[in-house]
Amino acid sequence: MESCPGESMKKITTVSKDIPGFIANRILMPYINEAAFALGEGIGTREDIDTTMKLGTNVPMGPLTLADFIGLDTCLAIMEVPLLPAPFVL
Repeated sequence: MESCPGESMKKITTVSKDIPGFIANRILMPYINEAAFALGEGIGTREDIDTTMKLGTNVPMGPLTLADFIGLDTCLAIMEVPLLPAPFVL
């Protein structure tokens, strides 16, 4: 197996297919998007949505705070990257 640059820096690494979003953004961006929909639909306030997710999933910041930290323009640009055409094989 080929050595990964992260291993020499004592980092934990993962492997992903070379597809748009890889693993993290493929999961993270819909999570942030759903939080925005929940806010827009009045399901909870920004504070309630973030607090619920921080306490319920043990993450350091809620999805709306994270979206603001990343930048809403960056979140939108990532969400607009086309996914693989259907059907695709995993």
